[in-house]
Amino acid sequence: MFSIDNDEKLDKSTFESTGGHTLRGLGKNRKKNPRKRYSIWSLIGVAAVALIVGTILGRFVVPKLFAIDDTKKATPAIVTTKAYDNPTVIFERAKEADKMISVEMPYCVVERMTKRSRFFDLFDIPFSESGYWMKFVGTIEAGVDMSKATMDPVNEEGKTLTIHLPEPETFGNDADLKESGPLEGTEHESVINQLSTADTIAFEAECKAKGKEEAMSQGLIDDAKESAEKNLRSVFYSACGDKYTVNVVWDGGAVGKEQ
Repeated sequence: MFSIDNDEKLDKSTFESTGGHTLRGLGKNRKKNPRKRYSIWSLIGVAAVALIVGTILGRFVVPKLFAIDDTKKATPAIVTTKAYDNPTVIFERAKEADKMISVEMPYCVVERMTKRSRFFDLFDIPFSESGYWMKFVGTIEAGVDMSKATMDPVNEEGKTLTIHLPEPETFGNDADLKESGPLEGTEHESVINQLSTADTIAFEAECKAKGKEEAMSQGLIDDAKESAEKNLRSVFYSACGDKYTVNVVWDGGAVGKEQ
């Protein structure tokens, strides 16, 4: 009823249990298990091969296929003019600073503030005097208004730059509020002639004016000229080295030459 075949591929246990023979149906069922194991290992092998091939394509093949030809890129223009080395350009940029603060000088003024009432400007009214001693400390700055500066055409033959500057002027006169104020024990105020805020403001303005006079007498403007010339030459030296000699001509007629 059943045909018996010789199955040399069966494992030892199956071979012994069947006496070297098996039914055709049993042989078919036995062959299914190796096919399942072979399918799993095949998937693992295919995945590994795909991974390796993908890596090779992504690393070596694809970049070459889609590589950008650098020779087709636009070649940037070569800048032959060095703007930072051009004296005219350097001067214009220095002018953009608007004001070149050259020096600042502190000062201290001690003055007596006095207020009296007079009778028809004929004589002082007795017991009408009010006032105090004031210590006024401040700092005044002086420099050059660069918007008014000019430069002659560059003398390339003599390698000389001639720059005309306006006379220095004061740009600030600030009080040190921590150090300034009435001296203790010197205040006196009359009942009939009391001090007002306007009196104090006017007196502080007088102190500022005297502080400016003091600074000017100590050579503030001359120091500002010297500092402005030094700063201006330093700008050109930083950009051009010692290629040019910088001469400064002041509106007042004084000429400052590089030493």
